Amino acid sequence: MIPSKKMSQIKDFFLGRDPTLSMDEQSFLATHSQEHLKVLGNAVSRYGSLILLVTIIPIFFVSPEPQRSVQMITHGTLGGILFVKGYLFNFFKERGKIFFISLQFTLTCGYAVALKAALVSGANITNIGFLSSLYAVMIIFNILLCPYYNAVVIGSACAYIGLGVWAWTGVPGLKPFDWSIVLIGSSTFAVIMFYARIAGEKKTRIWQYRSSKLSDQIKQVKIDAIEQDLALARKIQNSFETPEKLTEEGWYSAAFCQKKHGTLGGDWLAARTLPNGDIAILVADATGKGVQAALVIHAVQSHWAHGMDDGQFEPLHWINSLNKMLFRLGKSSVHSLTLGLLVLSRDTLAYYSAAHVPIFALKHRVDDSFDVIPIMARGSVLGMGEEVTLMPVVLSLAALDADVIMLGSDGVFERASTLSRGYLTNLYMNFRHKGPAVLNDLKTADDMMLVVIELERKAVKPQSLAA
Repeated sequence: MIPSKKMSQIKDFFLGRDPTLSMDEQSFLATHSQEHLKVLGNAVSRYGSLILLVTIIPIFFVSPEPQRSVQMITHGTLGGILFVKGYLFNFFKERGKIFFISLQFTLTCGYAVALKAALVSGANITNIGFLSSLYAVMIIFNILLCPYYNAVVIGSACAYIGLGVWAWTGVPGLKPFDWSIVLIGSSTFAVIMFYARIAGEKKTRIWQYRSSKLSDQIKQVKIDAIEQDLALARKIQNSFETPEKLTEEGWYSAAFCQKKHGTLGGDWLAARTLPNGDIAILVADATGKGVQAALVIHAVQSHWAHGMDDGQFEPLHWINSLNKMLFRLGKSSVHSLTLGLLVLSRDTLAYYSAAHVPIFALKHRVDDSFDVIPIMARGSVLGMGEEVTLMPVVLSLAALDADVIMLGSDGVFERASTLSRGYLTNLYMNFRHKGPAVLNDLKTADDMMLVVIELERKAVKPQSLAA
């Protein structure tokens, strides 16, 4: 008695099942089988019909009657079916395997009938030997070409053997037993080769699948490591956050809005109150995107943090020292940025720009609209040379007589249209209603920063500003 476990293993082998494989691996093999069948079907439909139809000609001239008619009918019928299915319809759209096996079985039946007709008619031994050999070769070809990896190939082999034995049975002087031995030997050889080929293909495919999965896992580990590094970098970058609001009653109220476009920001916004009571507001925009820009911003953050220990903040000295640091850091890879620095006191406004966008002063009018005054300083991009050119603007607040000062990045003031009075007025009024969420209304593929400073310089403020 064969143990049940061994019997189960034998059964699984002939049915094409492998319990040692995972569901994903079995699904992968099934998908590969479908792809193999599709390729095989396309080849058969493209060339099989032409071969079958063309071979009718030599059969007509060479093959004797009565098997000639059977072979011509077999080739013509199958060739026509393949031509119609292969060229006019999708060959394997539905139940392709069954159709493929049916074609093979029909071809084998046709040659079994042709062999039977030849034997019954008393054909010479040469013709009988040729047809018998052709039938044996056809069995081997059909089994090896079978698209199934299961017990159907065993059933097909038995059916082909049975048809061959039937063709030889009942003819005086012939020995069906000898012919059965030949058919069984040929079929057994073909089945062994078939399973050996399938087993080899399965082993190769499983190796490819596992290698691919391992490669995907390694890639995912690398991606996870990069994402962890980026998360850590963002955490470090965000550790020096600007307060949402700075205010001093009777003088000013400053709100800071920031929205990052990517994981790591290439822009940075900072503010500090100086020892003499003035406020300094910085907007930095690094050149480029991603990690490179984030590293430049981190250098600016470090320089800003270091300068907070200085008793006296000198904007020109601070910007020049930052430029030299970036220039030295950028020997192999340029570290550059644009920068806007606003220093505001009770009496004056000073704006230092290193190729940054201007700031804007809004003055309330009697009709509840605003006059917009752009304040533009000049300067070169930082980090591009050892020396930097700066031409700041210093204005008297009394002469400016502004109610609101707006400072931002090019993500907010990025187009010429953003310099218009209507855009700036709407931006401020929307800020009054929505606060920092106003940046969500701006469709810009860049980091966005906006500082809105409301000056309390008048005894009586307009109602729209005091709300």
